[in-house]
Amino acid sequence: MRSVSAPARLRLPPAGNLALDVAVVEACGVRGGLVLADAEGGLVFLSSGGQVRRVLAHHGPVLALAPHPNGFSVVTGGDDGRLCRTQPDGSVEILAQFDGRWVHAVATSAASGAVACAVDRVAVVLSPQKSLRERGLEHGSAVGGMAFDPKGRRLAVAHYGGMSLWWIGLPDIPATTLKWRGSHLTATWSPCGKFLVTAMQESALHGWRVADGRNMHMSGYASKVRSMAWTRDGRWLATSGSEVAVCWPFSGRDGPMDRAPQQLGPPLDLVTRVATSPSQPLVAIGYELGRVIVCRQDGSAEAEVGDNVGSPVTALAWSDEGRMLGFAREDGTAGLVTGIS
Repeated sequence: MRSVSAPARLRLPPAGNLALDVAVVEACGVRGGLVLADAEGGLVFLSSGGQVRRVLAHHGPVLALAPHPNGFSVVTGGDDGRLCRTQPDGSVEILAQFDGRWVHAVATSAASGAVACAVDRVAVVLSPQKSLRERGLEHGSAVGGMAFDPKGRRLAVAHYGGMSLWWIGLPDIPATTLKWRGSHLTATWSPCGKFLVTAMQESALHGWRVADGRNMHMSGYASKVRSMAWTRDGRWLATSGSEVAVCWPFSGRDGPMDRAPQQLGPPLDLVTRVATSPSQPLVAIGYELGRVIVCRQDGSAEAEVGDNVGSPVTALAWSDEGRMLGFAREDGTAGLVTGIS
């Protein structure tokens, strides 16, 4: 991925600045725009036409955000115990309510239309199938994170000691367990469906080959990995947690086993967020001191977008079509790059 020579200048449209006056905790792309989730329960919809709409979806911080299977709205979990679906027009639908508990993780599948959320030790699946409307999947420890497989038929649930794989439409089949000691906080399934990766409480990743459960441990990070993103071709997994974006190879049958990672982006300070374009070989990298760099996937060119304000980048996302890139920082400042081609 990384070029031997110094990177050339990547030409991008200038970023427009936004002052949100509230900390943004997460971002995701939707069709025709982006959505930012903030620490006061709000969702900011940014459209390609320049419209900005803030909707109050939760009474308290948004803890989790994902695009709804329809691609236009979003699903969120909050510390008010709500699982909500919010539309770009501002309407909010409560999909489920868990009084006195936090909805701290969500996962969605455009392929099957399923939605899942995490509440304590339970992963709750809301299925479009009438015969299986809602199903609670119990675990021996708190759910850390979840991910659907590319077809939306299986749900991977991270927890202490490894990961559990469930068939969401087959309630009589028990979970398959993939074991590895330690606490697993987030989960991602490779676009090809062959690999699962978790970010751990320690400064490391752990992965499995789904076919046979073979382990892959990826360490050497300066801090916890809080952001992961697959490149559009599915061959690389870009991650935060170091002074550059660490990119692990997942081409071939064995993925990163016995292969060194590549590095992307300048070594400025700690990388806090990464995001990959769904339409071009571009990777966006957000840093602890507020800078945002966009790089070509092969490392041949890069460009800085937005102002360097010194506050950590807490959210970074591309629109569903890849023509918009949004970012936000802990101090409430944000930026938006539109017209990317």
